Amino acid sequence: SVATTSLAVTLSTCFDAIMGESGAEKKFGDLMENTNQFVAQLKTQVKESRHTVNVFKGNAKELKDLLQEYRQTYQNEVPKIVELRKSLEEQKKKMETDLTMLQRTRE
Repeated sequence: SVATTSLAVTLSTCFDAIMGESGAEKKFGDLMENTNQFVAQLKTQVKESRHTVNVFKGNAKELKDLLQEYRQTYQNEVPKIVELRKSLEEQKKKMETDLTMLQRTRE
């Protein structure tokens, strides 16, 4: 009868709509899962990036400390080296003078 046919069409339409919704729900669920995986990857990358930045900062601080130590050593040692060089030059001149005097004395 017409009522039965109409009911069957209505049920079929409702069934299609429900299946369509569940298909959309599945797509939405897949999308949410992919989004959650992507967010988890981003969080991991951010953690790794932060770790890398911290390592870099540590290395930069270590380098800065080494440069500071080098500067300090350089500032402390250069005057000593200059004084030592002057002293050696003076000793050399004195020895040359002494040698010259010795040679003259022999002559």
